[in-house]
Amino acid sequence: MGAVLWKNKIPLFVKKHLFENLTAVSALELALNGGEDYELLFTIRPDTPGRLLQEISKELETPLTHIGEIVPLEQGVKVIDEHGRPLNIEARGWDHFKDNS
Repeated sequence: MGAVLWKNKIPLFVKKHLFENLTAVSALELALNGGEDYELLFTIRPDTPGRLLQEISKELETPLTHIGEIVPLEQGVKVIDEHGRPLNIEARGWDHFKDNS
């Protein structure tokens, strides 16, 4: 499976601009490639009722954010900006499926 992520929907921490100024590291790059996972990612069917997501969010006391969609494998994984243009972001995170022995 492939995926399209919408840059402007990916949750970033509130003080991201301060962090970026101090470290010269993009908060988006850190969110996508950093070593510490701070959000869980899951998929649901596109026809899942919005009220169900609201109920889950309320029960977990955690906001849920729709950040993208699953697409056919041949489309790959990409992040697009608010104008629909793909961003050039190198995947540098840990690959859980790679043989690391």
